[in-house]
Amino acid sequence: MTVEQIGLRRRIAQNETMYGVFVDAPTISHVETLAIAGFDFVIIDQEHGHINAESLVHLVSACDHFGIASLVRIPTLASWLIGPALDCGSSGVQVPFVSSAEEARAAVAAARFAPDGERGVHIFLRGGQYGALGAEGYFAVCNENQAVVLQVEGVQGVENLEAIAAVPGYDSIFIGPYDLSQSLGVSGQTGHPRVVEVIERTVSLCEQHGKVVGTFVNTPEDAAAWAKRGVKMVSVSCDTNIFYRACTDLRQAIADAAGT
Repeated sequence: MTVEQIGLRRRIAQNETMYGVFVDAPTISHVETLAIAGFDFVIIDQEHGHINAESLVHLVSACDHFGIASLVRIPTLASWLIGPALDCGSSGVQVPFVSSAEEARAAVAAARFAPDGERGVHIFLRGGQYGALGAEGYFAVCNENQAVVLQVEGVQGVENLEAIAAVPGYDSIFIGPYDLSQSLGVSGQTGHPRVVEVIERTVSLCEQHGKVVGTFVNTPEDAAAWAKRGVKMVSVSCDTNIFYRACTDLRQAIADAAGT
């Protein structure tokens, strides 16, 4: 499937509630399994995961094959990282630690071709179907279909939320609750009232500006609760922790069955 057929940006614009998983391991079978299980998107994590440029292309290709959207979280806001994250044909890019309207505009500029931005051009890579789309076709497909998600996860970003929400050209603000909790002085307490208040305020501001909110949760219960409160892109756990918990449950079930 192509980025147009997967339609992540279209689904965001239609205000659909979607559920995804962070992918930290450079393992194709993980994204394939998540797609088969019915998840809507994965966030391929180059900030914390062990995923290099070569692994990224294979993971995005696997996502396309099984029809699951692929967001690429880059390590930091830099045009030389945003371009390759999109050139591989991903469904979009997720930019961490956006703290101001100026940084939001810089991210949009690096992710969009003219007239919407100033993204660097290379039409002969996977995202351009190796030249088959031509220049005009490539520009149009990318600008129309690749999503731009901005992460807000620090005090400065919280202080500038209203200005960030008003910046045109991106699709979603993703609140990173763990980094946010650390920045607010309540490290690890993602359910703390101060963290909850920021997410709720972000939902309200984004509704005013035609954008949606995403966040990370640990449990199905939290996923359902935040979806009811207006979060549209709910990321539930990550592949490595899902595998760990499945292994732990299986080992305990073996012990229970054996009576040991």
